[in-house]
Amino acid sequence: MVAACNGEDRDQAATTPISLEDLQHHRWELVGINGLSLKNYAIELGFDADSPTGKIPVLDFGEEGHLSGNTGCNNFNTKASVADSSLTMSPMASTRMACAGFAGELELQLNMIYSNSLEISMEGNLLALESGDKTLKFESKDWVQ
Repeated sequence: MVAACNGEDRDQAATTPISLEDLQHHRWELVGINGLSLKNYAIELGFDADSPTGKIPVLDFGEEGHLSGNTGCNNFNTKASVADSSLTMSPMASTRMACAGFAGELELQLNMIYSNSLEISMEGNLLALESGDKTLKFESKDWVQ
């Protein structure tokens, strides 16, 4: 039996507090920025549709707030905390490879976004991080399904 979902249920789900434990042991792959796929976001920024994106940016949440991932070019490690629907990351330790084209621009933008407190929400297997006029959408891509 499937329960009906009304607007009140959706509002309640959207406001359910997220804890670090909800994110822990999950890998999140960036699938969109401001409602656009990474390819379409590259085009919006003036890059060729076939611009290499480097690696797909990911976030891996581990024990005790440990967060690792990559920005599309460089790997990073940091500590993360979640309070009042906000995700905050400590300054990152990162590899320092030079990144050209869209991969470099994506990394620059993600580093700026990650340096702010981010509004965090989850719906199903999607994670949204918002800062100012940027909304990042991640999809759960766990190593083990």
